[in-house]
Amino acid sequence: DGSSDSGSCPKRPGSVQGYVQPPVLSARVDGGWAAMASHQSESRHLLGQSDEFNTMFWNLFGNRSAAYLFGGTLCGLIGGGYSTYITYAYTDGYKRHLNMEGEHFPSGHVYWPPSVSNMVSDTNSPPGKVWLCFMVTSAFMTMISQYPFYMRNVYTGDARFMPCLAPCLTRCCPKGIFTMMTARTYFPQIGMLMVALVHTAPANVWSPAQNSTIYFHTGGAVLWIGVTLYAEFYTLQVSKVAVVGKLERWLRWACVVLAVVSSSFYFFNQIFSPGDLGLCCDVSYKTVTMATVDKARANGAYAIAEQDLALME
Repeated sequence: DGSSDSGSCPKRPGSVQGYVQPPVLSARVDGGWAAMASHQSESRHLLGQSDEFNTMFWNLFGNRSAAYLFGGTLCGLIGGGYSTYITYAYTDGYKRHLNMEGEHFPSGHVYWPPSVSNMVSDTNSPPGKVWLCFMVTSAFMTMISQYPFYMRNVYTGDARFMPCLAPCLTRCCPKGIFTMMTARTYFPQIGMLMVALVHTAPANVWSPAQNSTIYFHTGGAVLWIGVTLYAEFYTLQVSKVAVVGKLERWLRWACVVLAVVSSSFYFFNQIFSPGDLGLCCDVSYKTVTMATVDKARANGAYAIAEQDLALME
């Protein structure tokens, strides 16, 4: 009937018949779980809760986030590293040694893909299978980890992803669209999926339809690498919230510089070919005819001849 005995203990706020209600485990989208940290002390006192639950809560979700992030990172290393290893280790396949006429390349060298995207473009090839499997797994595990919301060394609070656009978005979105942490959680991983699933193709099989998809492949690479570097630069150089040790800061800056240098080499490679620099050996593409097919067959390269027929179509 709602009455209580005079001898019973007074009920605390938020309790029902002596049961202490735990805090509601929810948070704003732009702040995440970590945004509640500044309010936990007051909430615990109001609800009569000890520090033990809060410590257990952060240990549980923090450890889970770290486990998912470790798994995603490991899958990414396997996907990129092992697919490259397969390409460099197994060069004895005769297709790597023969040109379209079934003869050995004049340079005496085997064929090397001009880029990683080209190397894994065929998802039925050994490198392509490894790349697709592990990179997709890596993207999803990293998104599930939500690591920027749980780890102090990448937590940037309510910082906006593109603060320079804030004046333009004030009316429609007073608080902005994305926080830096939200962008870091999702954008690079979406870019990774775009790179892995929207395949490129060798230059000899380009077509208008194939060219129309290259925008998504390139855009995915920009999201994957560009947003990661931008968020890392902001965290290390601008953010006053992230807690980063001296040695860790130095190592992370070294990784940023290495990534920028590597990206510069890639763009340089796309602009200049080895032939432009007087190096060996540039890839030369020629028109395939029935004479090419017949010559490949005469040389006993029947698989090459079948590829030539497919290219003629």
